[in-house]
Amino acid sequence: MPKLDRNNPERTLWECPVCLNINAWDWDEADRASRLLKVEVKCAHGSGFDNICGHCGADLVHEDSPILAECYTHEPREK
Repeated sequence: MPKLDRNNPERTLWECPVCLNINAWDWDEADRASRLLKVEVKCAHGSGFDNICGHCGADLVHEDSPILAECYTHEPREK
């Protein structure tokens, strides 16, 4: 099975790097994948800057993401 990479915009499913469970970007895909794969696939959520696993709730953000800017976090950047 090819890697279910959450950073690949062509993928409808992705694997959480924290809990290794499968997420989908929308409910229809999650339902269809659950039936086909015989595992629970949950619908992930987030924004254009982060992804939140539907299973474990991990908030996955790239280190250079704008959502980590000081105006959102109120913490100065280390770099």
